[in-house]
Amino acid sequence: MVARRSALQRLLRLGEITKQSQTVLLEGLRSSAWTLEELRDAALDEVKSAAGEGTELAPAQTELAVKAAYYMIIADTMALRREGYASTTAEDGDDVETDDRSVAAVIGAMLSNTRGVHQAYSIVRAGRSGDPLLEVDDDGYLVEGSDEPRVLTNEIVRNTYNNEPMTHATHGAAGARRRWDELVTDIAQTEKATKTMAAVKVTAGSAQTWLEANGWPLTDVRNARERLDWVSRQLASWGDAHQAGEEDVD
Repeated sequence: MVARRSALQRLLRLGEITKQSQTVLLEGLRSSAWTLEELRDAALDEVKSAAGEGTELAPAQTELAVKAAYYMIIADTMALRREGYASTTAEDGDDVETDDRSVAAVIGAMLSNTRGVHQAYSIVRAGRSGDPLLEVDDDGYLVEGSDEPRVLTNEIVRNTYNNEPMTHATHGAAGARRRWDELVTDIAQTEKATKTMAAVKVTAGSAQTWLEANGWPLTDVRNARERLDWVSRQLASWGDAHQAGEEDVD
């Protein structure tokens, strides 16, 4: 409770809050005609018109930012109340890039782009319904994980909204996220290719597939499985490392 209250207090560092007029927007009040969808659309318009360009968010962006931040802070899975860690030094002496931005800085970066507005809208909707906070894409649709929608975490939010274009990032958290997304895409392509190969028929119109009738050379199969096993072990080691880090933080 103390950590959450502290995070909410740090959210007040978002300078735009003090400039927000009490008569502007304020969706959710009985005396206001604004709906959450209209607030989202207004924030999207502000992004497109560059009304909130730079460090300044416009009124709709600011209101949506504050409401989303509240649900992000109180959600255990989100844990935005935890700020990043100070920079450290790797064994080779190089600086390790970390994210030590405040809650206000992260939420400000989020609401400065279209995807972030969609994400904030999704967060508020889910928070009010008591549902899990899930990641959305540039168009506001859920981002699918391996089998189900991906639950938002502190790392996902900080990596996605870090003021560096993901398509250009080559190092640090943003670079790792970019490469992870490429890896997941390649895995999906491998799955698709496997299903396509499995569907090859013995002859046109045949009910039997080629692999059912003939299989595939064992040498090729072993080589492919060894490569996939290596990938699987790599993924497992990354998951173990992340879990160990989470336990250290706890």
